[in-house]
Amino acid sequence: MKDKRVLILIAVSAIFFGFLSLAYRTASSLATISLASINDAGINTADFTKDRRGLPERVTGVRVDSSDCEVDLFWNGITGARGYRIYKGDSVGAETIYSGSNGIQFTDTNVKCGKKYSYRISAINNKGEGLKSSPVQIVPEE
Repeated sequence: MKDKRVLILIAVSAIFFGFLSLAYRTASSLATISLASINDAGINTADFTKDRRGLPERVTGVRVDSSDCEVDLFWNGITGARGYRIYKGDSVGAETIYSGSNGIQFTDTNVKCGKKYSYRISAINNKGEGLKSSPVQIVPEE
């Protein structure tokens, strides 16, 4: 009886939300997500795999400073990186690609004093882009 209640709960949840996440697993740097959707046509499944092997490591050690209404970003270099992408936004999670850098620092002069900004950095090599850094936030000052 208990198994039937769980199955009914899963079915009702899947119908209500339109999808059901069945599995998520990682093996070293290989990530796979399996999804199933339930609609009038029946059950559809899809697997999404992202092979992160060979991509640069996540950028760490991101530091931020402000003076003269400019934002200075610094981070630890990643071995094998050919460059870095700078993401900028008004809040954490809202960052979009803003600029690039060949070194481990960047000065943003396109800011308004007193306004909060969030930044993330990612490394790029010949295989693609690594994961973004943890966000850093700052309110530029005069």
